Formats: sequence, C-alpha cells, structure tokens
Amino acid sequence: MSEPKPALAGRVAIITGAGRGLGRAMALGLAAAGASVVATSARSLAEVAAVAAEASDDVIVPVRADVTREEDCAAAVEVAVARFGRLDILVNNAGRGMRLVSDDFLTTPTRF
Repeated sequence: MSEPKPALAGRVAIITGAGRGLGRAMALGLAAAGASVVATSARSLAEVAAVAAEASDDVIVPVRADVTREEDCAAAVEVAVARFGRLDILVNNAGRGMRLVSDDFLTTPTRF
C-alpha cells in the first residue's frame, strides 16, 4: 500500500512576513503539508533563509520583498511561477508589531 499524498502536494504558496512568528510557523506548516513555499521578508533575507533551511527538500524559497512595493510583490510572484510553475495560495501576513506604532499600546488605545 502506498503512502497517502500530502494534503497540499503540488500547491504553491507565497507567505509574506515569513521570517518570524506566525509567518514562520505557517511557512513550515504549509511545507510540512506538502506545499512549495515562497517565504518573503522585507527586513532580512537571512531570516527567511533560516526558515527555508529548517524545511527539507528545498520546498521553501526565501525572497526579500517589501509588500509596500509593487515591484517586490511582482518579483515574489515571478519567483513562485519560475520555480514551481504556478501560484495557488497567498498568505498576506506581513505587518509591523504594535510596539512600532505605540510604546504604550497595551494601556492606551491607539488610533490608526
């Protein structure tokens, strides 16, 4: 009897903000479920390269991309299509922590 195919085998995802926290966890989780992943980070290629190194079989490709720049977004899509031939999933996770918005965000309501 053959092994069951992973749930996301053949699927390709881009995860923004994949260098740490939830983005890191989602990149590793999608890769473990069989997806190929383009993991982006605006700050540091080293962050997403470290995440990619945790996965097996080169299923996570690290890309430095800032989601506030249209050309970076287009480049991430181009990497996914060039490397894996398609794009099925986008996890739009990039963001800035509240400490960058307000030092007292836990006690004082922050206006956006």
